[in-house]
Amino acid sequence: MKGIVDILRLVVSIMICQGAGLIGSIFTRTSVGTWYVTLRKPSFNPPSWLFGPVWITLYAMMGVSLFFVWRKGLGNPGVRVALTVFAIQLVLNVLWSVAFFGLNSPLRGFIVIVVLWSAILLTVIYFCNLLLEGVDGRSIAPSSIHGLGEFRAGAQLQDMAVELTLDEYHAAR
Repeated sequence: MKGIVDILRLVVSIMICQGAGLIGSIFTRTSVGTWYVTLRKPSFNPPSWLFGPVWITLYAMMGVSLFFVWRKGLGNPGVRVALTVFAIQLVLNVLWSVAFFGLNSPLRGFIVIVVLWSAILLTVIYFCNLLLEGVDGRSIAPSSIHGLGEFRAGAQLQDMAVELTLDEYHAAR
């Protein structure tokens, strides 16, 4: 019976994360072929076709992480805190798509991503503390953040640095 419960938890965990990605993609799709293509991007900007597979994979990995923490049991107060922090960062992931693509705003996207980075850091720390007993989550957080957030953060900062000139900033105010 435990095996079936674990399989269901894994499927639900991945579906929750992919659902967040799907919601975010609604806002992305409306701008990716119009507004986003007008942004000046650096030569090292990844090709557009790469974003879909990368984000599907990242959300699946987030779902697997969610499963491992959920599996520790909701009766554990640390699990409840970790899942709450995870839920917040998942919502912030969606809000980034709304702010950047939905509102066509690199500035708002940047503001959301700064908060998102904090939530990712807390998620990594809480998850690591639960899953890697005896390993301080703060010691693994920098490399985990790199793996989880660098792709989006780098793209966001590239767009901010290139697109948001002083004149555009004043026009946005």
